[in-house]
Amino acid sequence: MTMAISDRDFTEFATLLAGRAVGAAFSVEVHQRFPRLTVTCCVATDVDYEVPYCRYPGINLHLVDRSDHCWCMTSDPGCASGIVLAMRKPGR
Repeated sequence: MTMAISDRDFTEFATLLAGRAVGAAFSVEVHQRFPRLTVTCCVATDVDYEVPYCRYPGINLHLVDRSDHCWCMTSDPGCASGIVLAMRKPGR
């Protein structure tokens, strides 16, 4: 089942990131705030062949469509049902 990610979700996500270190505790908080979404974390180099949907300080946000048997990255928030939080090294 697909649950679109709204502009409000992106605004809330940006608010969560404001002035915070990105790490394991952050990913837990994102999962708690967005329980309808699958939240996956990795280092940015794990998905460096993908174009992020948006970039925030210290993190690339990728959208995931899991409506089919295999997950795939998407650029369409309307069909996204999950996110990948790809942590970047400082200065990247």
